[in-house]
Amino acid sequence: MSDEPSEEELKAMLDKAKEAAEKRRKEQASKVGTLKTGDTSEIEEIIEKKASEKS
Repeated sequence: MSDEPSEEELKAMLDKAKEAAEKRRKEQASKVGTLKTGDTSEIEEIIEKKASEKS
């Protein structure tokens, strides 16, 4: 017996991490009123612009 997770457990952990990352990305995008899939650089620019407007 080894303490390492099985391949199935690793796949489940990876899927869960991907879902969490996608959820956070969508939450950030909706905060600035833009929801685009795949183009995170544009979303990051919008977030930075909104942050600089507030300060």
